[in-house]
Amino acid sequence: MHSYKELKKTHGCRISQTLDSPIMFANIWELSDLLLCLSSILIFGLIFYSWVLLLVSLVWTLAINPYIKKHYNRGILIHWPYKALKMELKGLINPRGNKRYSD
Repeated sequence: MHSYKELKKTHGCRISQTLDSPIMFANIWELSDLLLCLSSILIFGLIFYSWVLLLVSLVWTLAINPYIKKHYNRGILIHWPYKALKMELKGLINPRGNKRYSD
């Protein structure tokens, strides 16, 4: 068997095993944006065949959504409607007061 210790010392470099940033395509879109784009093409382009909804969803996933993700904190798309429309989730998700919900 071959020993690769010499090659490891001369040509090797340590790398992190985790991804510290999302996988990008063309340094603009995240992989999740592209998957949303492909699913909107499948749903509105092939199944329902609605060009208006297809174009609206493509503009949202390829232009507006990446801009919002780049310029605002993550989670703004989820939390903004609750703040702007004064929505409340009753029960364990949004408890009020000093009530105990667990042991």
